[in-house]
Amino acid sequence: VLVVEDSPVLVELALRQLTILGVQADAVSTGKEAVEYALSGRYSAVLMDVNLPDITGHEAATEIRAVEYHENLKAIPIIAMTAGAMLGD
Repeated sequence: VLVVEDSPVLVELALRQLTILGVQADAVSTGKEAVEYALSGRYSAVLMDVNLPDITGHEAATEIRAVEYHENLKAIPIIAMTAGAMLGD
């Protein structure tokens, strides 16, 4: 699994939880890295923070889907994560 999160504390928490579940995971901290790593073919799923420092998680997911579509690749599951607790989030 690829974890995309810019908070070091949340990265550590996610990686520890995934390790407890027996899931191998790597982490990156930007949307641009997320696109590159997700398209590498090494991951079966992406846990993507919604708010990232360069491009949003939504924008990164859109870029991933565009490449998958144009290159006829199987779509990788992308699960959005956010610490936002407001109704609009």
